[in-house]
Amino acid sequence: MIDFTAKTYRNLLRTQLDRVPDSLDKREGSLIQTAVGAGAYALEEFYLELDQVQRGAYLQTAVGQDLDYLAVLANVQRYPASPAVRLGVFNVDVPRGARFSTIDGADSVNFAAGEQVGPGQFQMLCETPGAIGNRYTGPILPITHIQGLTSAEITDILVSGDNTESDDSLRQRAIDALNEQPFGGNVADYRRVVLAIDGVGGLQVYPVWSGGGTVKLSIQDSYYNMKERILPHMELIEVARAAMEEEGITPLIVPVRGGTDGARLSFKGLPCPNLCCGALNTHGPYEYCSIQDMQKIVAMLIRLVRKFGERQK
Repeated sequence: MIDFTAKTYRNLLRTQLDRVPDSLDKREGSLIQTAVGAGAYALEEFYLELDQVQRGAYLQTAVGQDLDYLAVLANVQRYPASPAVRLGVFNVDVPRGARFSTIDGADSVNFAAGEQVGPGQFQMLCETPGAIGNRYTGPILPITHIQGLTSAEITDILVSGDNTESDDSLRQRAIDALNEQPFGGNVADYRRVVLAIDGVGGLQVYPVWSGGGTVKLSIQDSYYNMKERILPHMELIEVARAAMEEEGITPLIVPVRGGTDGARLSFKGLPCPNLCCGALNTHGPYEYCSIQDMQKIVAMLIRLVRKFGERQK
């Protein structure tokens, strides 16, 4: 690439004035300096634009839309922003499509009610794509009038919202795609096909694993959905439910997306559904836990341990 950093107004002006004989008046404010100075300003702007055009022509330096155009040559497209799906908890069932707004000042976003997951519990789709839908936890205001509604709250993140893919990430994927051209059965081809599957977070390819015509794929999930590991052991849920009810806690049992420690432990052979910890406004700037709630959770956990101990007798 051509280096245009030295093509500044002062340098360009000096170069032009140096070509004018010293016998002529070329001091600042003179007729010659004024006339040449206008040209130096125009040239500086030209070189700045030329530098932008040059950078936009190369994958390593292009940004924004220029990078999008170049990435297509590698058969790669920028990942768009995706909306968050949150858990909405209401005192009454709300109609599908009912709209609500967070109470978050300038960062407020709207959510629309979707599929019902339990009594008074609904999937809530953020109308604004991106990570902004992950931030707020707490009370929400109804935009749609709903008869009998007195309580509305956004709680857990069911599906995390993602921002539009960054230039750095897109650039690296495009460079990798160009450097590792896939063709039938090579390592790059396996990576391209398998990594495109939803939920695959990592992949290691071992060609000719057991002689010619064989290959071994070691796949790492990007998240684990523990449902399949918990369903054969629903007694865990029932014991936890009983322990909570005996401590005066009303259990709220909802399915959540994987990615937790409990999900990972479940897939390692230790069924481990998630329990509450007493915290409120989780994953938000106002997350907190009161001493009273922590004491209540400790009492519930002690009761839970005793119940499992009694089952082993």
